[in-house]
Amino acid sequence: MGSATTLKLAELREELDRTTWANEVIAQEYEAVIVSFWDRLRLAPMEDRFKVAASLPMERVSLGPLSGSGRNFDLGIQAIRFTRRQNEDPVFLAPENWKRWLEGIQRKGFQIAQSEWHHGEFVPESPSERPDQVVAARSLVSFEIHLLRPGETPEATIVKGEVEIVWKLRRNGDKPEMGSLRVLHATVVKREGGAPL
Repeated sequence: MGSATTLKLAELREELDRTTWANEVIAQEYEAVIVSFWDRLRLAPMEDRFKVAASLPMERVSLGPLSGSGRNFDLGIQAIRFTRRQNEDPVFLAPENWKRWLEGIQRKGFQIAQSEWHHGEFVPESPSERPDQVVAARSLVSFEIHLLRPGETPEATIVKGEVEIVWKLRRNGDKPEMGSLRVLHATVVKREGGAPL
């Protein structure tokens, strides 16, 4: 392939990225924030992972209101499914309260053994009904967190669910920044004593 053909292919790709794939290219910029967080969490020593989670750069986080229903299984396994209550406004925590909430879990002896975060859906910024306003970009992110509490009565817990991230408005090509994070639903499966899940 000659250099002229290579140049034409590169120009075609740039044109497709600006037109056909524009939203996908933008989604990848937002996804990079999530992947960076996941990498920092994964690479941190186990004793520092709650600090990494607490340092997630966002203005506020909502863990509820959620309603839960549980079920018990053999071998001491319990599963609780939490879903967002309809027609109720979310209760948001400021970053310092989020940090204290995570510290409370860590003080109970839990460690983050592993986690996964996947950017599943993205809606880019868009004009609002009012011409002087813009609707912020949103992402749906699925997650799975494995917690272990070693000791005399060990406990293994898996928290799996989905969060909605509302991003801050971007200006002049700034990097994407999280505005708020809200848990939409989660399932908690735990087992006290015995082998981990």
